[in-house]
Amino acid sequence: MYRDSTYGPCVDTLGPGGNAFTLMGVAGDIARQMGMEPGAFQSVLDDMTSGDYDHLLAVFHREFGDLVTLTRDGAPVFKFEFDEGSP
Repeated sequence: MYRDSTYGPCVDTLGPGGNAFTLMGVAGDIARQMGMEPGAFQSVLDDMTSGDYDHLLAVFHREFGDLVTLTRDGAPVFKFEFDEGSP
């Protein structure tokens, strides 16, 4: 994870911090810091692992995108906010 002056805390999805297992670990760290209940976090993990890598990124963004920006080549991966009911 790194800090960007524009986006704040970031994870480069093309770097070593962007692999699926690392992202799930980052999600776990954030969830613990937020005081998320273990059962609720398990539901997030189940959702993250229920699809492909892009789905994992979408779930990470939906759950933690207000705290961490996922980037690719220095730009945000997601340039929009999810509506309720999106992945």
